[in-house]
Formats: sequence, structure tokens, C-alpha cells
Amino acid sequence: MEFSIRRNALQKELGFVQGIVERKNTIPVLSNILV
Repeated sequence: MEFSIRRNALQKELGFVQGIVERKNTIPVLSNILV
């Protein structure tokens, strides 16, 4: 699957999610994102 998104929008949403979820749980999720 492939999709396009603006970098600023992605950074904003990831920052929001990272602030809610504990850091140790977000690292495995973020490791699967290739920018």
C-alpha cells in the first residue's frame, strides 16, 4: 500500500499521538514509517 501526505501534517499528527501514548510504545510504531 502506498499513499502521499504532506510532511508537516504527518509530523503534527505523530507529535500529537506521541504526546498521548507512552514513549516506549510509540517507538515500535514509528520504526515502521519510512520518510
